[in-house]
Amino acid sequence: MVLRSHTKRIYPGEFSGYGQDKDIKPPDTKKSRCTPLYPEGNQLSLTYSMLSNPLNRGRNTPKRKTKVLLQCRPYHIYSKTQLVNILTRSIKAISDGEKFESEWRGAFGSVVPAKGPVKKSANKFVVKTNLKLTGASNLLEEARQQFGFHHDNILPCPGYAFLKDQTFLLFPRARESLGTILINMQIERTAMVWNQRLDICQQVANGLIYLHSLQLVHRDLTAGNILLADNNHIWISDFGRLKAEGQPNPNASGSQSAQHSQPFQGVYVNRELKDGDLQLAPELFYGTITTPKSDIYGWGKVLLNLLQGKYNWRGWSNHPNCAFHMCPDSCKHLRWPDKSKEKPRTFTSLESIIAIDKRLGPSGTPQSKKLELFRRLAIECLAIDPAQRPESMEEVLERANSIAGTSISSLSSLKQPGQQ
Repeated sequence: MVLRSHTKRIYPGEFSGYGQDKDIKPPDTKKSRCTPLYPEGNQLSLTYSMLSNPLNRGRNTPKRKTKVLLQCRPYHIYSKTQLVNILTRSIKAISDGEKFESEWRGAFGSVVPAKGPVKKSANKFVVKTNLKLTGASNLLEEARQQFGFHHDNILPCPGYAFLKDQTFLLFPRARESLGTILINMQIERTAMVWNQRLDICQQVANGLIYLHSLQLVHRDLTAGNILLADNNHIWISDFGRLKAEGQPNPNASGSQSAQHSQPFQGVYVNRELKDGDLQLAPELFYGTITTPKSDIYGWGKVLLNLLQGKYNWRGWSNHPNCAFHMCPDSCKHLRWPDKSKEKPRTFTSLESIIAIDKRLGPSGTPQSKKLELFRRLAIECLAIDPAQRPESMEEVLERANSIAGTSISSLSSLKQPGQQ
């Protein structure tokens, strides 16, 4: 199987701007994580009668005239007018307290089905909004950035809107996340041949190459943030941690100043680390500069999980007794603050955890030898030291392409794990 080459595509439309409404203020551009892709243009300003504070609604909450700043562009077969109708009807339904069956809910936001004049069309979309008042400006910044992206493997954001305390993003509906698929594979509810798994890795690599070509780093690449649409097509999603390459790491500082600032690997970390942080590259918490190497780590973890056929989400630990996915429930996996003085180590040190899925074929065959080469590439991407990982996603994709095209005869001398 030969991997498709990366092609860079950018949507040539206008990037969003802000009106002059006194009640609606854009985020401070000096604090912006990234530089906008396109110059600012005009937004659509609409006025609706809705709850004055959608995030603090009550039974007797009065309605008032509310100005909504909204930006949409055509997407697929849908015109700008159709998407404006879907987004505005969704905003009004959410603000009026209509009950939704949430499709996804995280610490800062939730995703609900879109509403529209034609139910069949609205069912093709979902709306993401913030759960906390303080999250509106951060989500708006995410929306502005994602609205300007245009690549087959980046989740499209054809529209977004901003009220005083709430931001709404419009997305096409995906079938499910790769994390869900991996969980179903582990309990044998889902079957997936190797070519399908490899194609997912290739599409993720193409999406990352596109972001890196814009000097942007995703910083939150996990199986849960990779969405599958129809025909095994994937989208990279959730750009809340997106940051420009070379910018200071917001999690690390030079001194103990923030509320949760504690020493970790010789650097003061500005937030309390938890078990869930172990699925991301460790330097995201003690590295001083943002680099694409953290996305290479994330890609390696996705590849290894697809080789395993299961979702092993913990990637590293600094706890001396942690056995990662073989631990009892009492294991803390992480020592915070960094009292153990143990250097972080990756779960690839445990051979039993990174065994290749037996459903991909018996060992000793040419296919299994190719899979071993892919596993070695994944382990290299998961190195704790970023300097030991491949230099770029282009290099990673080129090496994966080379392995995929390796002839059977050249694999005859490759030793399998455990062979002398």
